[in-house]
Amino acid sequence: MEPVGRNVRSGFTMTELMVGIAIIGAMAVLSVPPVRAYRETLRVEAAAERLSMTVRSAQARARSRSHGMILAWTVDESTVVITDDADNDAVADDDEQSQTAEFDGVTISASTFAGDQLVFNSRGRAENGGTLTLTGKTSLSKELRVSAGTGQIKVSSPSE
Repeated sequence: MEPVGRNVRSGFTMTELMVGIAIIGAMAVLSVPPVRAYRETLRVEAAAERLSMTVRSAQARARSRSHGMILAWTVDESTVVITDDADNDAVADDDEQSQTAEFDGVTISASTFAGDQLVFNSRGRAENGGTLTLTGKTSLSKELRVSAGTGQIKVSSPSE
């Protein structure tokens, strides 16, 4: 039994509710920058993996079709043109079949490949090697390294 004359209170006061909402709001505001940075990291990593898969696919097609494949790009753009080099002359001719791979959200910011292209011969070996650097909107970047001869592909951060 409750004592007579005593107020029984249940629930929260308006002040308590406002303090709670303010704390939740402050926590939400503070978490937005890390979420944006994480999304950008995921975007750049996904583009680097897509590019790696595109290069590996071109290498496999060179082996299976017994003729070269040429991957060409322009620095500060986000596309790679893949040409089926049917005559094995390491030159993308007008009559050879080409396709374009888009890498939205990132740009190819640097290349150490001669002529900004990677050539696989008819056995799937890389005629040249080098590094492509992919950069996101916040200058976060990933590197794709291809070894001359073997065509081994490695994706890493620029500092690795």
